[in-house]
Amino acid sequence: MIACERLWNYQVVIQTISAVWDEISEDDAPPYQPDLINEVWVGLFDDGKYIGMYRFNQLTSVMWEGHVFMLPDHREHAIEGGFAIQSWLIENIPTLRKMIVNIPECFPNVIAFVKKIGLKKQGYNSDSYTKNGVVGMYQYGITFEEMRWEQQQR
Repeated sequence: MIACERLWNYQVVIQTISAVWDEISEDDAPPYQPDLINEVWVGLFDDGKYIGMYRFNQLTSVMWEGHVFMLPDHREHAIEGGFAIQSWLIENIPTLRKMIVNIPECFPNVIAFVKKIGLKKQGYNSDSYTKNGVVGMYQYGITFEEMRWEQQQR
């Protein structure tokens, strides 16, 4: 069973970002500098072993944006971790009404992942990301009620 816990350890966050940065970042992007106060960083633990994290930032009073950072050796836990993080969000973010993610089209595996945990396609933004050239990004989202429904189905 995957457990979720808010992260306050800057080193853990930086090391995780470093482990996946070349794979996920835009061409020539400098390393991301996390803000552990104004962003919400949540670690995923499989029987106590750290396997990855999520980053959330609030966009409006009720809408949040998420990003997953699964360590490469633990991606087989991505689906279970995705449902675990939904449960954590329901319990810990009282203002949440909508969660969105923006996924560059060059990552079909991530698009498949978010579909498996209940997110729905909401739109497309062309020429908005540089990864091996300029590509567009898809936006997927899920409402609070849809997350609760997903939890009830498990």
